[in-house]
Amino acid sequence: MTTTNRYLLVITLSVMSFHAQGAGFNCAKASTPIEKTICTDAKLSDLDGFLWIAYKKALSNTSNPAALKAAQQDWLKSVRDTCPLGTDCLNQVYAARLTELESMTHATAKLPAISGEYQRKPDNTASISVQDLNNGQLHITGNATWVGNADTGNVNIGELDGTFPLDGNTLHYSSGDDEFDCKLMLTFAKKSLTVSDDNGNCGGHNVSFDGKYKKSK
Repeated sequence: MTTTNRYLLVITLSVMSFHAQGAGFNCAKASTPIEKTICTDAKLSDLDGFLWIAYKKALSNTSNPAALKAAQQDWLKSVRDTCPLGTDCLNQVYAARLTELESMTHATAKLPAISGEYQRKPDNTASISVQDLNNGQLHITGNATWVGNADTGNVNIGELDGTFPLDGNTLHYSSGDDEFDCKLMLTFAKKSLTVSDDNGNCGGHNVSFDGKYKKSK
């Protein structure tokens, strides 16, 4: 599919989803050449209206509205407003931004409240506690145990403790920048999470946090 066809498809889907008409700002107050171009082109005007609705939906769902507001302002200044006068560039950047905002909304809407306690199943040898700080960051604590021989004390333990940003439904945990620091990835789903890519440096020998976890509370 060509770039032109891709953004036309996005426009069509947006029309079907939003049924909006007109720009998302007051065209009577349009002051820049870009704003005037948008207001004098029916398709661009509608796209701006669709973008405004998508932005408001994403804003109402995000855990970090300040960051999204800043990102939207940056997009307006560094992407939209740098287009040459005409419709081609504006059509393309609007379509791309619509896709980004709709993806943010869908990913957030599908993700339930994730704060709580998670137990690895079926062995129960690892647990992870997640606290949503409501600023786009999650505080993660946890422990995992490997038992070789409890009678001889051949038991190794690993621990997690840190705060990291949530990217969609994924969090990348790292205790530092060194290759020997603990690194792993948490992927959240409904009442569960999956830990993967444990690099083997999150505890003693044979300790791993990898696996499927069920939310207990």
